[in-house]
Amino acid sequence: MMPSRNLIDHGNDIVIGVLVMIAMAAVPAMVLFAVVAESVDQHKHLQYISGCNPVVYWLSHFCFDFVR
Repeated sequence: MMPSRNLIDHGNDIVIGVLVMIAMAAVPAMVLFAVVAESVDQHKHLQYISGCNPVVYWLSHFCFDFVR
């Protein structure tokens, strides 16, 4: 039979593992949310119609994502 302290350590390891898995799943979900939102709202198409240069559009998105 295992000592009770060892069981607590294993329980903590399981909780930490679950939290890390949730965090690793949340990061790609946030990135994909921005892609899906742009696809639905058509921001890029609106900027192109209004005469925005594509280089300026993509550079501004890169800078915003870098700061955020």
